[in-house]
Amino acid sequence: MTGGFVGQQQQSRAVAPDWRYLFQQRTELDRHWSAGIADVHILTGHADSVYCVQYDYDKIVTGSRDRTVKVWDCSSFQCLRTMAGHDASVLCLKYDESVLVTGSSDAT
Repeated sequence: MTGGFVGQQQQSRAVAPDWRYLFQQRTELDRHWSAGIADVHILTGHADSVYCVQYDYDKIVTGSRDRTVKVWDCSSFQCLRTMAGHDASVLCLKYDESVLVTGSSDAT
């Protein structure tokens, strides 16, 4: 058990990363960038600057000055969903399997 906040305990479930695999992936990425081998995909849909992004193998999630969060498909690069509700720019976001949390300059 490791401590979190005062009076709170949480299970430590650290999984050792596969350093060899990560090193190989990083080396291949560097090689592709150096050789100019890269696919560029422009995601068109936000009405203003994108301030934050998180992605995984299936989706890309972006937060924007246009006060929206968009979810994009990594295969088709199409917008799957647009979420609105903030009264100001979306400055940060974080998601996991079940929850998406956003922070905005509207203090919410």
